[in-house]
Amino acid sequence: MAIPTTTPIDINGTTVNMPLSGASPNWAPAIIQLFQLIAEALAINVTPYDIPPQTYNMVSNINSNVAIPNMEFPPAAVSGGVIFYSVSRTASPAASSDQSGILMFNYDPATLTWQLNNEWVGPGAGITFTIAPDGQVSYSTTSLSGYVSGYISFRGLAVLNNI
Repeated sequence: MAIPTTTPIDINGTTVNMPLSGASPNWAPAIIQLFQLIAEALAINVTPYDIPPQTYNMVSNINSNVAIPNMEFPPAAVSGGVIFYSVSRTASPAASSDQSGILMFNYDPATLTWQLNNEWVGPGAGITFTIAPDGQVSYSTTSLSGYVSGYISFRGLAVLNNI
């Protein structure tokens, strides 16, 4: 029985036969193919204004027009996009008010304003989002009886002007 000199590694449906330790075949072609496939599997096209996943802790129960750090889309560079979010506001005793949704936004250069649409599911967290003319996203919240804490988890994808 022949002793195997390679081991198959599958990446997105493509098999690369990697030489085993101690085997004498040329490793270069398999290593090059492996790194090319890894690069393709990890390829993510991002813009300079995309927002990586992050969490913002709300500071109090009732908020009005609080700017969310790192959630800004300058209209000179961004024409629109989407923000995926989840809001959780916890109250005592053991009650919570949650929602998850998608904010879709578009800049209107004729009026120098942003159009914003919020599609969400869940019982509702008593939160409203706005976007200022400079592209800063803010939130306001209603009172939640027995409020203890709250947070917003989010990530955003921007569509650039003139790409």
